[in-house]
Amino acid sequence: MENKFNFETNNVVEISDVRKSYMGFTVLNGITLGIEKSTITSITGHSGSGKSTLLRIIQGIEKPDNGEVKIFDRKIDYTSSSKVIKNLIKQNIGIGFQSPMLMGNHSVLDNVNLYLEGKSIKPDNLRILELLSRFGMDSQKKLDQPASSLSGGEQMRVALVRALASEPKLLLLDEPTSAIDSKGTQNVFKNLREIVDTTGTTIVTVTHDFDLIKDYTDKKITIESGELL
Repeated sequence: MENKFNFETNNVVEISDVRKSYMGFTVLNGITLGIEKSTITSITGHSGSGKSTLLRIIQGIEKPDNGEVKIFDRKIDYTSSSKVIKNLIKQNIGIGFQSPMLMGNHSVLDNVNLYLEGKSIKPDNLRILELLSRFGMDSQKKLDQPASSLSGGEQMRVALVRALASEPKLLLLDEPTSAIDSKGTQNVFKNLREIVDTTGTTIVTVTHDFDLIKDYTDKKITIESGELL
C-alpha cells in the first residue's frame, strides 16, 4: 500500500524543517508545522514573506532545498520521474491559484467539466450547478457565456468551484478572494466552512484578508521573512 495516501491520518499535511532560497535570498527558513484534517488553515504575512512559496511546495510543484513534506502520511518525491505521487496529488488535491486561469473562450460549465475530465472524473452536473449557485453563479446566462466576459470576482468564484467540483480531500488556495469585495469574501468563506464541516475536506489558504475570514478558520499561521511567528 506504499502507493496510497492514508486518508485516516489526523495530520493531513506535515512540514518538517523546510528551507528554500532563490539566488542566495532565503525565502523559507526552517518551517515546521502540521495541518489537521477537516480544518481551514490560513497562511498570512506581508508580500514576499514566503506564503505562496510554501503553498507551492505543498502542491509538489516547487522543490524545497531542505526538509520534507508529507501529505496523508506520504512523503512528496519532487523528482520529475515520480509519476505515482504526482498522480495521487492530481486525483486528491484541488488547487486554486492567484489567477483564475480559466479558458476564456469556453463557457463557465465547460471550464469546470474540462478540468474534471483532465482528472479522469466524470462530471456531476447537479453537483456543479449546486456549487455554482452556492458561490453566486446561478444565472443560466452566466453559465453559458464565455469565461472571459465575466468580472474578475466572478472568474475567481468559477475557479473555486472548479477546484471543489472534484471533491478533493485537500484544497490549496492562493488568495482565492483577491478580486472579491469584503462582503463577498466573507460569503465565500462561510460556504467553504460549511463544505469543510459537511464533507471533511481540509483547506489551506493563503490570504491577506484574515480579519475578514477569521470567524471561519480554525488556525492562523503567520510567516514573516521566511519564518513562523
